[in-house]
Amino acid sequence: MQKETQHNICIHNLNVDKEGKERLGTNRERGERALRDEGSCIRNLRRNIYGLREGKMKMKKLGLTLLAVFLLVTVFMPGIQAWACESQEPCIDVTKYCEDALFPGDAITFSGTVTNCGNTTLWDVTVKDILTYEILLDDVTLKPGEWQEYSGSYTPTTCTSTNMVKAWATYYYSCGDYCGSDCIPGDKMVQGWAEATCIIKDCDEGCTLTPGYWKTHADSSKKKYDETWDLLPAGPDTVFFLSGQSYIEAIWENSSSGNAYYILAQAWIAARLNVMSGAFIPGDVETAWNEAMSLFEIYTPAEIDMLSGDDALRQNFLSLAGTLDDYNNGLTGPGHCD
Repeated sequence: MQKETQHNICIHNLNVDKEGKERLGTNRERGERALRDEGSCIRNLRRNIYGLREGKMKMKKLGLTLLAVFLLVTVFMPGIQAWACESQEPCIDVTKYCEDALFPGDAITFSGTVTNCGNTTLWDVTVKDILTYEILLDDVTLKPGEWQEYSGSYTPTTCTSTNMVKAWATYYYSCGDYCGSDCIPGDKMVQGWAEATCIIKDCDEGCTLTPGYWKTHADSSKKKYDETWDLLPAGPDTVFFLSGQSYIEAIWENSSSGNAYYILAQAWIAARLNVMSGAFIPGDVETAWNEAMSLFEIYTPAEIDMLSGDDALRQNFLSLAGTLDDYNNGLTGPGHCD
């Protein structure tokens, strides 16, 4: 308010001084003072105008700043939030290599690595053999770029064997300050797989046949006789353990009555003949075959026939028979002969 009053007085004095200068004419002193006052007033006006312009520039800069903040919040912030959340990239990489076995029954050994190929720490890193369910690596922590070796072995059930391992780990998913209300932090899992194929070098895989084939190819007087029977001590007439019968009699015995002894005996005889003919036998089938043989060395057909349907020993006979029957039918092992 003071500047405005001074400005008005300045203009008034300027007008008065101009009139005085015209009236007095010859009064040099008064005329010169009027000119000085005129210059001072012009300078004051210029300063006021500059101040107004400077104020407008400051207001314009403030408006641009507010506009930038508005665009950042409404347009660019969602993209920044998405980038901040998606920048967490968990990754686990697994490799696997194996060594061939020399002979049937030998183990195939394998080894490999598990690597943290992501950008976040992995906890509880675990590697498991899918075939044997063996835990090969457990409770390991890997920072980004770190790796760990593992190794194992197994006995193959075929001449060519492919085995797989699975690896998994836990990482903590952190939402941070820019992930929005939909983000749920917490432990999450990342996993990977690797497989390798090896062989048994000295392995003739062969194929398997059922008890039905072997009992109809046991007559040496007929053309379709299978000479594999001759590999038994007395051929088809070889005594079958404590049964009081020969192999050929036991395999022809009617098992539909439910006697678990003959159900197992017929599957066992066929499995033995299949192996003698050159078929590869997997380790679990061989284990079942040996266990069945130990039972035949103890029990007679009559003793097993007396057991109730839910008796544990009878159920064991039937379970072993199922394993051997799967082998003879080609469901396990080298497969059925075409």
